[in-house]
Amino acid sequence: MVWRDDSPDGIYGRYKGALTQFDLSLSWKFSARYAMYLQGRNITGVPVVWYESPPGALEGVNPALRVMQEYGANWVLGFKATF
Repeated sequence: MVWRDDSPDGIYGRYKGALTQFDLSLSWKFSARYAMYLQGRNITGVPVVWYESPPGALEGVNPALRVMQEYGANWVLGFKATF
């Protein structure tokens, strides 16, 4: 699990919104030489958002959405062999 509270973005009034994402990792060992694995990042598909407060307002007051990245879940399925 990855959790991040609202955090500044380097310019006054701009900040990243709070974020909670879940990751997953599984592996199956078939023998001493062969294995398979499955990895998932952001399996719930939570978007990453940045906000900006209007000019003259306190940071975080009446923010507007500035950027939203919605890339969904990323999955990797692999097989390993030791020679």
